[in-house]
Amino acid sequence: MSGKVHENAVRDALASRLALIEPGLKCVATEYRLPSRVGAGGRIDILARDSTGSFVIIELKRTEAAAEVALHELHKYVELFRREKGIGPADVRVVLAAVEWRGLHAAFSQAAREWSMDLRGYRLTLDPDGVTPIGAGRVQPLAETTVQELTPIQLLVQTRTGNLDAIWRWALRELQAAGVRHMVGFEVAHSTYDPGIYLVLGRMPPLVPDVDSGDEDGCGTADNDAWEEEALDVSDAPPGYEAEHRAQGWLCRSFNSFQIELGHPHVLAQLAADPDWTVRAVRRAGVYADEVLYPDDELLVDAQCGGLSDVKYTGSARADHPARWQRLLDRLNRALAGNSDWARIVHAWCRELAAAEDSVELTCHVYNPCDMPAAVAFGWPSRWLEFVPMGLCVARSAGKPARTLRCVLAWNGLGIDLPSAFECAYRDPMGWIIARNGGVAWETDLEFLRLLGLRYIVLETIEGERVPRLVDWDDDDRLVRREPDRVDGAGVAWSGVLPLAKWVHDNRRGLDLLATWLHSEVGIYHAHGHARTGTARVATGRAPGDAH
Repeated sequence: MSGKVHENAVRDALASRLALIEPGLKCVATEYRLPSRVGAGGRIDILARDSTGSFVIIELKRTEAAAEVALHELHKYVELFRREKGIGPADVRVVLAAVEWRGLHAAFSQAAREWSMDLRGYRLTLDPDGVTPIGAGRVQPLAETTVQELTPIQLLVQTRTGNLDAIWRWALRELQAAGVRHMVGFEVAHSTYDPGIYLVLGRMPPLVPDVDSGDEDGCGTADNDAWEEEALDVSDAPPGYEAEHRAQGWLCRSFNSFQIELGHPHVLAQLAADPDWTVRAVRRAGVYADEVLYPDDELLVDAQCGGLSDVKYTGSARADHPARWQRLLDRLNRALAGNSDWARIVHAWCRELAAAEDSVELTCHVYNPCDMPAAVAFGWPSRWLEFVPMGLCVARSAGKPARTLRCVLAWNGLGIDLPSAFECAYRDPMGWIIARNGGVAWETDLEFLRLLGLRYIVLETIEGERVPRLVDWDDDDRLVRREPDRVDGAGVAWSGVLPLAKWVHDNRRGLDLLATWLHSEVGIYHAHGHARTGTARVATGRAPGDAH
């Protein structure tokens, strides 16, 4: 008996036993013919109706080879059935019945999650005669996989022995016991301090309470009984990273002879930018072992500013790739938090781009620390520009001039001197340090800038045009472009808008005084301003805060 005849025999036997799949299911026809005015037609293996009157399209596949084309045929049959017979989505659903599921399960799972139709799968069990179905078990789609990405849960682990292999083996063992499967380790070296590995954890499944075991706060991922018994607090975890935060706590509590310091994307950016530190190599586990998909340089960028940081972001997307475009907007929103002047205009500009041209490609680089005293303390005078907030978005579309959006600080020509403004806003350097440690410095920074006469502005330049436009809002809450009030040899200018360089020139003495005042406290900050999570904290030679 040929394979096709054999499958037809199974189909006919199943058509008379549809209750195996679902009670109340009745056969309407087998080999139901579907003509087509848009291409090749087809035949539905079994057309049935359920107890509510809905049509059920049943596709049968017996062999592993035949299973590979099952979903393609189902998509075609459903489209033709609805198109040629005028059947709406409320009156049809789909069943895939197969004997072999090994080659079908993954494709079926994706279709079940993403297809708008009600799609269900059943595994048929045949009688020893190889024809008669005697059972049909429901096949559930594979669980949605955790989208893998590097996280802001990061640690610097150092050793005086220089044995980085020992650090990596220990970290792998302990973190895998805590349920971490994917991670990256950047080997770092310094001319004075101990070498180490900067660990960046990958995504874990969310914490899910285990009711049966009484695990109220949820673990769900660990393989180690000791981990199950640990009551590690996740109340201060970054939102959405509770599982990784708990795994980090487990690692820090495990016995070791290493020095451990909690990290953050800003800290990694600081190490990578510091000429005294060298990132020598990348160690990998889980999906990150694939160097083709995850090159070293891209991993380093992603771990610093690929969307993890609430200060810094670098990324690109096309408007005709909705998922990636939305991710870019979300990560821009995160990086621009605390700066409503930039955030509002940038997002409206992005919406304007997408509405005008869906194939536009946008590349963004944002550095938004919302902490002007940090620029003075850590950047003035020689590295000042590295710490000044900035934003750059470049939009390109085929056949059209590029559009560039620049986010900068500007001066209104007024304001009080720096030491006085700082005193009014923060009271003293310790007040600023407390605000930084509490993560609320951005709130006071807005007042500090206002007292200095500084504000955030946005400029747009069209390729081929020499003069930029000032982008702002009108009374109807729409974007407007303002032409410069003056264009001459000194540059372009708008009323009440002077370049930051002019403010710096007029306030150099104040910058010197404030920098000296802050430096007198930064030493205290370095020595005593960090909680210790391991045997000791090793200073990195620079206060926290990443330069762009």
